Amino acid sequence: TTTVSLTFGYDNNTIFRIAEDFENGNEIDPLEGSNFPLITTDPSEVLEGNRSLAIRLPDDGDVFEGESREYEIPVGLPAYIELDYTCNQEFSVGLTSTLNGIDLRLLKVTIIPIEERNKIYINISDLIRDNEGDTYKVYIKANKDESIDEGTIILDNLKLVHF
Repeated sequence: TTTVSLTFGYDNNTIFRIAEDFENGNEIDPLEGSNFPLITTDPSEVLEGNRSLAIRLPDDGDVFEGESREYEIPVGLPAYIELDYTCNQEFSVGLTSTLNGIDLRLLKVTIIPIEERNKIYINISDLIRDNEGDTYKVYIKANKDESIDEGTIILDNLKLVHF
């Protein structure tokens, strides 16, 4: 057996458009008609630090759609959304591209339920290249899974980065 110790870090040229750990606020705002996300301090739910974002969908037909503030991201550069999460139901992550005041919501991945903490890196370079906008927002969407009593999605350490 060979044990390899790996160390990960960010390139010195990394630009963090979002670095949200939910300790001092909430970068994700719900869209109109959406369930409202809450900051949780419950130690059994918090993924890191003292606070995480909890999206709860208690009733059949509930929907969550939320977006970050808008940011400029240069076309042609590698860009990623980084996110820690646990969830008992599916949710999707992507971008809202805004061009001349018109929003286009683009989903990149659908994340399946997982009870353990997980981290995902979502390459969004192609969304930016193929849907050029003046600005971009991280976009998160979930429709209540009617096969469970309450849908719960816990998010932490949301980052939007490019190089």
